[in-house]
Parts: sequence; structure tokens; C-alpha cells
Amino acid sequence: MEEQTAVTDPNRAFSLHEEIKQIRNQAEKVVQMCTFELGQRLKEMRDNKLYSQLGFQSFIAYLNDPELQFSQATAYNAIAIYEKYQLKLAIPDGEILGISVRRLIELLPVINSENVTDWLSKAKTLSYVDLKKELHEFKEAGLTVKTELVPFPKIVHCPSCGGWKIESDNLCTCLPITT
Repeated sequence: MEEQTAVTDPNRAFSLHEEIKQIRNQAEKVVQMCTFELGQRLKEMRDNKLYSQLGFQSFIAYLNDPELQFSQATAYNAIAIYEKYQLKLAIPDGEILGISVRRLIELLPVINSENVTDWLSKAKTLSYVDLKKELHEFKEAGLTVKTELVPFPKIVHCPSCGGWKIESDNLCTCLPITT
């Protein structure tokens, strides 16, 4: 395919540039929406171990299925984006639509309910390089999101039955314990 060098319409470059930006923005929105939907479904598949019903021994084996061929990074990033922005922060779609998946991934370690408005604004308005600089400065200042440390549970020998039991005030009750 030959590249044309002659310009017949002096406004063609501007109009073509606008069309390219519009198509890119539309594509970015589709990618973002698909990432949230993918993250939601992959999370359900992983958390409920539904992959085992399809004959896979692990979630990683499921991701490596020739029909899927997801890298672990892609799958876990999609899950993390869904968990953070939809479940934890409950951000309405309209507020993050148009922010690239790449930028959303970059914000994961620093964004929380206290700074969400500020970081989303920066993600929308700053260049990628400037956003990375802001993130670097934020992290260098030690302002990353603090995670609450939960003490490890105690595993003790039960004198009654001879088995092991777990003692903790923070045991998950979401799923039934199976033996």
C-alpha cells in the first residue's frame, strides 16, 4: 500500500486527526468496559473455583487454556481493577469512563476513598508521563495506601480430638469450611 504525499484539502489533516482521536477514545472506552466485565467474571470463576467444573486443576491452568490464553498479569489486573474501582470504591462508570486501563492499573496502589476524586482528575487531565511523575512523588513521600495489618491466626493442637484448630478473631465466614 503506497502512502500518499499530496494534500488536496488543507483542512484534511485537522479533520483526519479529529477522527483518529475519536476512534481512539471509543476504542479505549470499549477496552475499559470489557476489562471491568472480564474482571468481574474472572473473579467469580476464581473465587468460587468454578474452573474445576470445567476440568481444570487450578485457576492458572484455566487461564492457560488454549481457548483463553490469558497471561496471569492480564487476568489479575482485570480482577484488581474490578475489585478496587467497582466493589471497594463503588465509582460510577461515568466517572472513570475514558481513563485508560493502563492508567487505572497505575493508580491501584495509591487510590482510596479519601483521594479518589483527586487521582481520577489527574488520570483524566495529565499526560501519562506526568501522571507517572505524580505517582512516583506520592510513593516517595510514603503516602501509599496503608493496608491494615491483621495478625496471623494461631494454629493449635486440640487436646480433645488430636486434630488442629485455628484460633483467630478475624476468620472469614464467607465460605463454608470443607474438609
